Amino acid sequence: MKSRKLGMLIFLILISLISIGFTKSYSLSIGLGYFPNGKWRTSTPEEQGMNSNKLNAMHDKIINEGLGVDCVLIVRNGYLVFEEYFDYYNFTNLHNTWSVTKSIIGLLVGIANESGIIPNLDEPILEIFNDYTFTNVDARKEAITIRHLLKMQMGIEWRLETYGVIDPFDYTFHSNMSDEKLETFPVDEDNDFFRMINSDDWVQYILDKPMINDPGEVFVYNDGAIHLLSAIIKRKAGINTVDFTKQFLFSPLNISDYHWYNDSQGITVGSHGLWLHPLDMVKIGYLCLNNGTWNNTQVVPEEWIPQPTAEDGYLWWKNTDFNYYRAFGLANQQILVKPDSNLVCVMTASDYNSNAPGLLIFSHVLQSFLLESTTSDMDTVLTSFTSDEDATTDETTSTLTKDSTSIYIFSVIGFILCIPILRKKKK
Repeated sequence: MKSRKLGMLIFLILISLISIGFTKSYSLSIGLGYFPNGKWRTSTPEEQGMNSNKLNAMHDKIINEGLGVDCVLIVRNGYLVFEEYFDYYNFTNLHNTWSVTKSIIGLLVGIANESGIIPNLDEPILEIFNDYTFTNVDARKEAITIRHLLKMQMGIEWRLETYGVIDPFDYTFHSNMSDEKLETFPVDEDNDFFRMINSDDWVQYILDKPMINDPGEVFVYNDGAIHLLSAIIKRKAGINTVDFTKQFLFSPLNISDYHWYNDSQGITVGSHGLWLHPLDMVKIGYLCLNNGTWNNTQVVPEEWIPQPTAEDGYLWWKNTDFNYYRAFGLANQQILVKPDSNLVCVMTASDYNSNAPGLLIFSHVLQSFLLESTTSDMDTVLTSFTSDEDATTDETTSTLTKDSTSIYIFSVIGFILCIPILRKKKK
């Protein structure tokens, strides 16, 4: 009799554990193993556990309030559940990804590191550019490594007070802008981004800057650091970064149509300048969701795929409370990946004056399958969607997800079912 009760107790505990495991792993397993061959397979939001009313409300809000969103694409469980283009924009147009480019550079450094092209992340960068003569060289500058570039912790002075108003469809804008155009451009004269892109040699400009901190000590958002990574890829690989990308990242994903600027020395721009189709941006997010694999090929080393709880984001911005990470660019360009919900969301926009488009991802996309948040939770979350110039490697938010709530519910049910057995055993 005792053995029967014990067996029943074990059975109920196992059922509870299986239920917990199922709710925890459900979103990680469905859809993985599928990769689009041409067009994505499609599904209704409801079939993938999302609320279409929320998504339709987002669509209406974008139109009615003129939020400057160009497109929103959502893939969940390997199904394209939402694909909307607004105003003049459609999928045949390439779109400026702005600083989403930085996150892709992070993936490329991972590929180069794994393949032995960049074997040592702690190599001092002045040794890589030993054919240059830089100013303001001291022991601190000599200590800057590739790893410091990846973390944006170079220690050099870098000012980004004003970006100004930028024409998003000006392909020539970043190609050594003319003095006449620079004089009429509304930017802070001390802005290092604009000084860099209008210099004769971007690498020279960046590494001539004086040191103000020890390398690895302080995070400073720095376009120059990521451009140096592109220059390093070119030197180490023997081909320009755009060609390296085509061979090792874009070709495996069947991405063939894109545009990428070069700097004044013919180096692929690392900090920005990559134009992609939004559906190809989704592919990059889906590659990350699948831990760097595509069609059973490890395209990006798994350890270089950002994780929401990892210490290093490799130039992706992570949120530890909502368990997502994202590539983020000026004017609300985004590739958001939420592994525990098997979700990829891409937004492109042309709003250079507001973060309102980016807020829609939380208020409508994530909320289409999250439980209702408290007002304080909502306020906290909305403040986390800042521009990438203000971003840190952790964005602070908090709420409950359906997955975590399901775990709690199944745990309570399992415990309740066990109470009668425990009482009988006590008697």
